[in-house]
Amino acid sequence: MVENVTTKVRIDGVESNIEKVTDLDYSLQIENHKNLLYTVVKQTITNKGSNEKKVDFCTAMLFKAEDKEVIAQTLANFGYSLWWKEITDLTLVLQNHPWVTDVNAHDFGSDDVPKFFTNTDKILENVDDNDDLPSILWVSFSWLNKYIQPGQSITFSYLLHKGKYEPPFLFLEKSLIPEETDATEVIQIKGKFSFLVDGCDAEAGWKLRTSNDKIIRNDTLGNFTVSEKQTSMDFNVSITPPTKPGKYTLYVYTYTNGLGSLLYEEFPITVVAPNYRPKLYVLPPDYTYYIPDSEVSFLASVYDQDSGDKPLTAKVFFNNAEVATQEVANSTDLKTFKFKVPKDTAAGEYEVKVTATDGKKIATKRFIIQIQNNTVLTINFEPKLNATYNKGDKVNFTAVINDPDTNFDNKFTVSLFYNDKVKKTITSPNDARLVRVPLDFTIPTTETNTTAEIKIKVTTPTESSEKLTNINIYQDVIASDSATGKIATKKAKKKTALVAVLCVLAVIAVVVAVVVIILWLRK
Repeated sequence: MVENVTTKVRIDGVESNIEKVTDLDYSLQIENHKNLLYTVVKQTITNKGSNEKKVDFCTAMLFKAEDKEVIAQTLANFGYSLWWKEITDLTLVLQNHPWVTDVNAHDFGSDDVPKFFTNTDKILENVDDNDDLPSILWVSFSWLNKYIQPGQSITFSYLLHKGKYEPPFLFLEKSLIPEETDATEVIQIKGKFSFLVDGCDAEAGWKLRTSNDKIIRNDTLGNFTVSEKQTSMDFNVSITPPTKPGKYTLYVYTYTNGLGSLLYEEFPITVVAPNYRPKLYVLPPDYTYYIPDSEVSFLASVYDQDSGDKPLTAKVFFNNAEVATQEVANSTDLKTFKFKVPKDTAAGEYEVKVTATDGKKIATKRFIIQIQNNTVLTINFEPKLNATYNKGDKVNFTAVINDPDTNFDNKFTVSLFYNDKVKKTITSPNDARLVRVPLDFTIPTTETNTTAEIKIKVTTPTESSEKLTNINIYQDVIASDSATGKIATKKAKKKTALVAVLCVLAVIAVVVAVVVIILWLRK
């Protein structure tokens, strides 16, 4: 069926077969289901070098030549269905499965040589509603832009499932499910499930099993029939843990009767006695998205009824590194915890772990935040203030603010300056990426300058930016001269000039009279 599987890695733009890379350790692990229903393939690389590496990782399957071409169908946001001579069929799962590392790119083709690190938007599906499906000779799938620190490892997994396999997607807030709990606390199961095959029934549920696999509790999380109006369902339930201490496993699953496909994720949970360790309650931050060098703030309480007035130690870990520690009072009151995201943090999903200890036992809670690259906001005047204005004029315009970082810059403050004076300050929600804020100012009637500087300053929780423009102001000449005392000087100058002209005219008149008299006497 498969002639060979080739894996390549690309480091800093240099592409190599995985076997030839010297500063990466590579291992392959294959896990088969006990009934051979599916196989999980896990590929792990470890950075043996001394520097961080940016890695692209790609695996390609080339099918056997004697099979000629393999019939294939795209399963949107999931993988591919593959048929060999209409006898053997498999489902290649690449996304949206708890046992799979989501790929960033995938491709296929009918030529003899696979392509690596490429992506396609093409879909393999029935054409013109007939029974013919397209055929391919290879498929490749990639995990791109992965950063790996010295000594750290990354695992890339994909799944091969026997037969047609297409379960409803399951999206869980996994950080809410504790590794350890007691009977006075709750286990929260929150998330949603979705399915896109029209007319099929989709359902989700949970089961709690003992260490010997006995089901002690189970319930539904909901069900629906896929239609144009509904393709997903949210759920949020709280489970009371068993009173008996011990080890348990929580199974959360989705299922569709129409295709007989089951997906599940399991979580080991240890139930301890109520006074076994401090009680830690964490209220995750209001925001999910942050940028490097921004501050994360959240509330938490730490309480231990066996410690009396003795303070407890709380620590915060980000990306497995301790970022905050503080002594806190033994109380059920919520306290504020803060830490800064390191400046060099790459974009991605990160776990924040909070621990509290009485010096003996440790309580742990987790939540997830997303780090995104910051996009600098831009500011523009609408319309441009390029006219000439009069004193006393009221000028209306709009500040057009574009800030794509709506997930963490969800509001901003806009300040309008006339020269160096603040004329107006407005707080506006940043809920549409491109926001228009109406503004206005009045030119003072006492303004004596012919220009003024107009500035807009926008401040968000994570950044600040400003935009400047100059306006022209019309000044009446007479009024301007009068205001500076120049009018009297001009009048004096005009009077002096008039006297001088009159004197010249008088002299000319005398000369003319003398000439006339002389001419008359000669006669």
